[in-house]
Order: sequence, then C-alpha cells, then structure tokens
Amino acid sequence: MRLHLGCGERRLAGYHNVDFAADNHTVLNPAADEFADITALQYPAGSIEEIRLHHVFEHFVRADAVALLLVWQSWLQPGGIVRIEVPDFAASARAALGFMTGRRRQAVAIRHIFGSQEAGWADHKTGYTAATLRDLLSRCGFVPGTLRKAAWRGTYNIDLTATRSTAGIPRDRWEAVAFDYLSQFLVDTGESESRMFAVWQKHVVAQFHKSGYER
Repeated sequence: MRLHLGCGERRLAGYHNVDFAADNHTVLNPAADEFADITALQYPAGSIEEIRLHHVFEHFVRADAVALLLVWQSWLQPGGIVRIEVPDFAASARAALGFMTGRRRQAVAIRHIFGSQEAGWADHKTGYTAATLRDLLSRCGFVPGTLRKAAWRGTYNIDLTATRSTAGIPRDRWEAVAFDYLSQFLVDTGESESRMFAVWQKHVVAQFHKSGYER
C-alpha cells in the first residue's frame, strides 16, 4: 500500500488517499478514499511501501511531527519511502523581509509561513528549511535523498524524499529520539522551560498512543 496523507482535492492514482471529511473543510472538497484524522491512523509494521504528504507536515506541532515520523518509519518496509513537501521557511522569510520586496509579495510570503487560516487546521505550526527537515528525518530513521525546490506565484517550497533505513528505530528508543530532538528548542535550563519540556514529552507519548503504540 502507498499512502497519500492530507490529499485535499488531489487524488493520486495508485495511492490510498486520506483526508478529513468535508465538514472539516471550508474551501476544499477532499477527493479522499478514506476520511479520517491522519494522526489517528494505525497500520501494521512493515506494511506500507510509500507515504507522501504535500503541504500537510507543517500543520503538525513539533512534538506530533517527530512522533509521527517515528511511527511512519515503523509502518514502512525497509527501503520504503517518505516524501514530504513543505514551505521553504528560509526562502519565504527572505521574501517577507526583503528590502526590495513589494507589499503584495511580502503578504503572500507571510501567508505561506503562517498558513491560510481559513479552517481550524489551516495554521502552520512550525517552519522547515532543507537542512532542518533533513536533520529531523535522519534522527527518525530515514536516509534523506532527493531534494527539490520550487517557486509558485510568490511561494517557495521544498520537497524531500527519504528512504527508511534498513534497521529502522525500535520502539524502545522512540521516546529518547523524540525528546532529544525537542530539547534543542529549549531556551534555557530554568524551571519554566523544564515544565515546558515535560508538556512536550506528554504530547509525544500521547501521539504514540493515538497511533496504537503503547510504552
């Protein structure tokens, strides 16, 4: 099976296309084979050949994003593929802040950074560059491969394909991997940041449980 998660109106032949039901959308009419919350999907280990997401991954908070990648690498066969397309935060920020950038171009770039915001799910929760997306995938048991960059009507995007490593990352290491990734976003080692980190850790564990993986 090949999965196209968050398909929107773009139904890909040869893929199982999944998205929210129509009543979760205010503009799109999703062309899905299955209507579901993609963060609650569950598949057996090694049962999936490919997972692809186009302008979906940026809608996840960091804790969910790293947890989902660890879950997805377990679904994939050794050598299976994940393909993720997201806004290019670096290029979008340059457009938004450019001295010679017109106001309309700046506005489009700002929208691309923060999301279209027409529905409850339509905010962008984080931003990625080619380097940070490669790093995250590498931490989660993938070998980053082909990187494509594209521009369309004042928006800038990165499209990265990665292969699941042969060994993968076993379940007993998932929390350590996720927590190590999230620790780089701490501002300092004070009490308030420690409490913040504990909340992020709970989010990670909750997502593992939502995906059907207990401790």
